[in-house]
Amino acid sequence: MRLALLLLLLAFPAWAEELVLSGTPTQGGLIYGQTAPEAIVKLDGVLMPVGDDGTFLLGFGRDAAPQAVLEVTLPHGESRSQTLTVTPRTWDIQRIDGLPPVQVTPDPAALKRIAEDNARTPGPTSPRPSAHRSKPSPTG
Repeated sequence: MRLALLLLLLAFPAWAEELVLSGTPTQGGLIYGQTAPEAIVKLDGVLMPVGDDGTFLLGFGRDAAPQAVLEVTLPHGESRSQTLTVTPRTWDIQRIDGLPPVQVTPDPAALKRIAEDNARTPGPTSPRPSAHRSKPSPTG
């Protein structure tokens, strides 16, 4: 992996100080990146969130295309792009055959109940009860 990163940096020497990627572009994988703060990063035309320090993550879906275009626009306006070769992976996709049709395509009443249940259930971004506890004071 380090060899691949080194070869990437040697292939694009002007990027060496402005873009560092760590990881392998593979289906289902992540790449950690570092660029100039306030740079704009796009993967296949989709804007990626970039931290105040210039760090970002690139994620590749299970069915990602064989190539992805990474574009970085630096704060001074210069834009650079490179094509990433995404390594394919094989997945052990499991299926359940023979389910009753009502479980595959719920009727309107079941969909309404599911929506009501979801509305009552805290989602992943809802604060956990423990997050509201006060912290002990430094004096004890």
